[in-house]
Amino acid sequence: MATTGNKTLDKLATKYLAAIDDISDERNLGDGFWIYLKKPFFNAHMESRIIHEQKLSDCISELKRCVNNPITEEEYFSRFNPTIP
Repeated sequence: MATTGNKTLDKLATKYLAAIDDISDERNLGDGFWIYLKKPFFNAHMESRIIHEQKLSDCISELKRCVNNPITEEEYFSRFNPTIP
């Protein structure tokens, strides 16, 4: 992953290198922060491998939840949406 130029985001990406595929700071577009997770990490809240929040602190909280209480995409959908193959 390339550096973002933002020390806080770069430090976050380094600390969670195993989990983060990419980070996008879209505050200039009014769209907050996006964190794209590597497999097998999954964000059950958004039902995807994406974390999107307006505040970085909220992204970090959600990232920690995804890393500390992991559930794979396959586990999530088989448990909570058994009709989806």
